[in-house]
Amino acid sequence: MTVIEKRYFSNDLLNDFSCEEIKAYQEERLRSQMKYCYERSNFYKEKFKEVGALPDDIQTLEDLRRLPVFMDKDQERENAVESLEREKHPFGTHLCAPVNEIYLTGTTSGTTGTPTFTYTFTKMDLDEIGRALGHRFSFIGVEKGDRVLFIFALGIYATTMSLWGIRGIGALPIDIDARAGSDFMLKMADLTRPITWPLRFPCGVFDKQVPGGFAEECGGAQLQGTHADRGDRRGDLRNKASDRICIWVSGL
Repeated sequence: MTVIEKRYFSNDLLNDFSCEEIKAYQEERLRSQMKYCYERSNFYKEKFKEVGALPDDIQTLEDLRRLPVFMDKDQERENAVESLEREKHPFGTHLCAPVNEIYLTGTTSGTTGTPTFTYTFTKMDLDEIGRALGHRFSFIGVEKGDRVLFIFALGIYATTMSLWGIRGIGALPIDIDARAGSDFMLKMADLTRPITWPLRFPCGVFDKQVPGGFAEECGGAQLQGTHADRGDRRGDLRNKASDRICIWVSGL
């Protein structure tokens, strides 16, 4: 029997650290990040000034928790308007990188107001995030060449980084907009026979009742413990095939 050692962190160095060493590493990175934001963004510089603090005052995670929230959704929208007027781009005054270094951007869905460019990254950002997200899939057993049925809600933009991670480990994402409806989702599952379904969807994504759970005929996968209706938004994604992965399905 082969024993697979689980490596919990994508940064392999941390896998051999004690809890105390991990915290020390986090706080070292925190201090660097505070200084980076302060020096590269007038927005953050003004926020520090408003609370009477400097980056050097933030040495520990406990120090960070004492700071107020610097930006909520309304502030993010205001930042977008201000940067569009002053700097001719909609990415916000809190942007810490030069605008010509933006490699990928995507908006929120805009269901609660004007969409914001929350998912805006440089190439370095995306490589780092993609590596971490790819590690999550590797951790549950997804390997190069595996098919991953990736069902996203409210548009692809908020989930683009996960696709980057899936591709980064050599797996093949088969991405579907959940708004296509449950019939289409089931058909694609049956056609592609994925190893796993990382689902994330809001209430009402399913447009019909599926007898016996989330389909018997979709490659063996089913949403156990619930019918795929509008009332119950979560369940344990199971598959009758023994070599398939089980993951949690959650509502937004």
